[in-house]
Parts: sequence; C-alpha cells; structure tokens
Amino acid sequence: MSGVFGVGVDLVYEKEIIHWLDWSEERLKKTLHSKELEDMKSSKWSAEKLASRIAAKEAFYKASGISFKPNELGVLNNSKGKPFFYFSEKIKLKIKDKKSHLSLSHSSGCSIAFVVIENG
Repeated sequence: MSGVFGVGVDLVYEKEIIHWLDWSEERLKKTLHSKELEDMKSSKWSAEKLASRIAAKEAFYKASGISFKPNELGVLNNSKGKPFFYFSEKIKLKIKDKKSHLSLSHSSGCSIAFVVIENG
C-alpha cells in the first residue's frame, strides 16, 4: 500500500538545550545515537545543530507512532548536507516497509524538523 503513513513536526528553542553541549559523554549517550556522538566529536556542534536533532527525533515519533529511546535514532547528513535518519535495528524492524523524509530548518533561535513517512 502506497501513500503517506504519517507526518510529524517539532520545534525546539536553542536556548532550552544549549546547556546540553556541556553534558558529559555518558549523559549524552542517553539522548544521542552513537553515530551522532561520533559526529559531535569530529565537528563542533552548535546549539542549532543539537536542537534540530532533538526536534527531528520528536517529529519522527509523531509521524511514526513508534516508541523508542532517543539514542536509538540518529540524525546525520549525507555528503551534500541533506539530513537523514540512521535507525537502530529495533526501529528498522518496526518500519521495514516504510520510507522516511526529513527536512530541518533554523531561524531566530529556533530549530524545526518536518518528517513524512511513506508506506512501501
């Protein structure tokens, strides 16, 4: 069956999460996927980038209706900068026949994520 399975959107104010940039790696492991932690170590993350990742995870939850731990879903960028989801095996099993689309934007201290999930 083709068509839209779900749509999700979320907005995060950067000032609400900027202190997360000072968290220990142990604490961040509870929120960020291991691939995100690798990216965070190799490139200095801004509050904007962190906020967009948190917004994307919430938007994915709203679009999919799947329960998951935040560190089971990563948000990465391809070589051209386009964001995409990196799924844990647990999430892959739950959405194996679906395709996800992610768009991120930032303005005036806010980060927004928009997610569309398609059937087959």
